[in-house]
Amino acid sequence: MGRRLGLCLSFCTALASAGTAQASPRNMGVMVDAGVPDGFNGSFVYRPVPRINVHAGLGTNLVSMGLRAGASLYVLPTHVTPSVNIEAGHYFSGNANNTANRLGLASDSDSPILREFGYDYVNFHLGVDVGRERFSFYFHAGFSALRGTLHNLDEVVAEDANEDLTFRVGEDATASAWTPSGRFGFLYYF
Repeated sequence: MGRRLGLCLSFCTALASAGTAQASPRNMGVMVDAGVPDGFNGSFVYRPVPRINVHAGLGTNLVSMGLRAGASLYVLPTHVTPSVNIEAGHYFSGNANNTANRLGLASDSDSPILREFGYDYVNFHLGVDVGRERFSFYFHAGFSALRGTLHNLDEVVAEDANEDLTFRVGEDATASAWTPSGRFGFLYYF
């Protein structure tokens, strides 16, 4: 009887220690990344189930502040896994002239079309994520749909026009494009 009780206590102790030795699933974390057209973003991450996370956060494209939200699906539950990612973001209007000049993208010091630069975007990315439980590094690439409003077109046309001609642009134009895109970053669950 004593031997059975001892075995039972040993078995129960082993089960209890095994249960506490396993890491509890971490389902909240932070994500930091950089990419195009995303810019630099920091996000709060929630993982409702092991193969899906959703995130939302703030960022900058070096012109203005923006918002981004999205979701990721991890295809395999391994430490190196492919992922499917979708995000939607918005950058508020800002003056992009200084940034364009610093990056050598514009020679004009004050382009009217860059004075109110903002856009919306949606990313459709496939990726590779390395790590899983507490920390992961990732690279995602694919395509983005961009949409923005072009302001001050009447000034742009007037700059290029002959003095004998007068142009009047009644409304701001909307520009849309599909473009390759990508980003890299890391995710930490606490």
